Amino acid sequence: MSSLLRPTHTILRASLLMFLLATTASLPATAQTFTVLHYFTGAGDGGNPSSLLVNQHSLYGTAVMGGTGNYGTVFKMSQGRSGWALTTLYNFLDNDEAEPQNLFLGPDGRFYGTTLGSLGLYSGASIFSLTPPATPCRNVLCSWTQTQLTDFGALENISPALVFDSSGNIYGTTVNGGGDGDYCPYEFGCGTFFELSPSNGGWTLNTIYDFLTSYFPNGVTPDDAGTFYGDTSQGGSSDYGVIFEFSPSGNSWSQTVLYNFSNGSDGGVPLAPLLRDTAGNLYGTTSSGGSGSAGTIFELSPSAGGWVFNVLYNFPARSGYPSALSMDSAGNLYGTTRAGGLDYGTVFKLTPSNGSWTSTLLHAFDRSDGANPQTGIVFDNAGNLYGTTTYGGISGSCQGFGCGVVWEITP
Repeated sequence: MSSLLRPTHTILRASLLMFLLATTASLPATAQTFTVLHYFTGAGDGGNPSSLLVNQHSLYGTAVMGGTGNYGTVFKMSQGRSGWALTTLYNFLDNDEAEPQNLFLGPDGRFYGTTLGSLGLYSGASIFSLTPPATPCRNVLCSWTQTQLTDFGALENISPALVFDSSGNIYGTTVNGGGDGDYCPYEFGCGTFFELSPSNGGWTLNTIYDFLTSYFPNGVTPDDAGTFYGDTSQGGSSDYGVIFEFSPSGNSWSQTVLYNFSNGSDGGVPLAPLLRDTAGNLYGTTSSGGSGSAGTIFELSPSAGGWVFNVLYNFPARSGYPSALSMDSAGNLYGTTRAGGLDYGTVFKLTPSNGSWTSTLLHAFDRSDGANPQTGIVFDNAGNLYGTTTYGGISGSCQGFGCGVVWEITP
């Protein structure tokens, strides 16, 4: 299906400039170029996109609704002479496979993803792989093959991030499920840390850890030594979440809490996985606390055998719900917020300078060009930024909220 393109426009149109600067005064504007590459309709192209990645000059992603059975799609976007075009690679057709949430590229070159299930909280989530046809497609309707690797139990939802090791094992967390004994206050469980390993042509699921005193993990981030880092949305000494570490020890794992959020100046309730740089620093976001009570961007740095916590940025009031962070080769941080700007969310950049950080507003969504981005940002080799919004754009069959868009920001 061809993308529905609208004219390119420059970020921060003159009619909105004074309003934006008044509501986000700490985020000065820059003159980069924002373009909507595709407006989802909720029909065959899908609707309400939930993830995006770059692979070999093309964009791949998932949409939680639309497609043949209205259970969601996996799509590809490629750039040709006449612009960008969207192709649907797979239509989810089964209730148990509904609402694909995330898409990842594995070390074997296959795509992997997660689904929520058609009944949300009351349906088990799953992990799937997606394989292209053995021979090249000769038309745009050539479907890929989906294989379900494992199906989690009812009431278990998978956190936003999956990661792979060099052996092809998959690691991740579930938001709920696991042990619900005396230490976990939630009857549906506080979440798990799991490993999914290839075995005899199939896959074996192993629960490594049941979260008990910190709840609702947001995924894990590995280092080169096989240690995993992550955060939880609740629990810890103040019940506003923690930053944790899992270290392998023989045939078992040990968990260490590195930081307890207080929901004060440090922020609280992180909702996204951590980002790790080459120096071992961990970066993340919180959804509450900070000087504006709308969350923070933080850094946790290794130092003399311990860790040092610093707040890099405080989100202003009426913004917030930031995504996971991305980092470019120069060390700049990028992300999105679901709220703020014109109340439909923003794209932001944080630049390090002489020991401090400078924030820049790259775009404020106005609903016609997208609304409420919930995913982070991906880059191509030329330094262009890409992302999605869950809502906004064309209403289509999305109940008046808009079916979402794929967007690009060029330097």
